[in-house]
Amino acid sequence: LQTYTYYSDTLHESNIYPFILYYQKQLIAIGYIDENQDMDFLYLHNSVMPLLDQRYLLTGGQ
Repeated sequence: LQTYTYYSDTLHESNIYPFILYYQKQLIAIGYIDENQDMDFLYLHNSVMPLLDQRYLLTGGQ
């Protein structure tokens, strides 16, 4: 499992820490950890099929 995290001063001020997970070069998850240490997902895949796909939210819902 490869994990990529991204840092932004603006997100850090809001205590939001985004991440992307890959397994064997396949996208498994896009999400973030919030100020309550909850892990929220915008995309989640079980390596066979998507379980949750809200990637449209990443473009402002357009």
